[in-house]
Amino acid sequence: VDQRGGGDFADLPAAVTAASPNDVLLVRWGSYTGARITRGLTIRGLQSTAFVARLRTPIVVEGLPANERVALQGLH
Repeated sequence: VDQRGGGDFADLPAAVTAASPNDVLLVRWGSYTGARITRGLTIRGLQSTAFVARLRTPIVVEGLPANERVALQGLH
């Protein structure tokens, strides 16, 4: 995910929607919209300066299957 166009997606909601259970979304530095997560995913910042900021909506985890988990890594 890269808001400047260097990734497959420019924002988190589209990347989360396209992801399969247990995928890892790699996020480059930028400011991103929150997303609703209903399957196991890892969202990982690629640089130490990656962050999620100025969210119009929060990152919400709901309806997650019991055998799946969500991990947020390297996001500030």
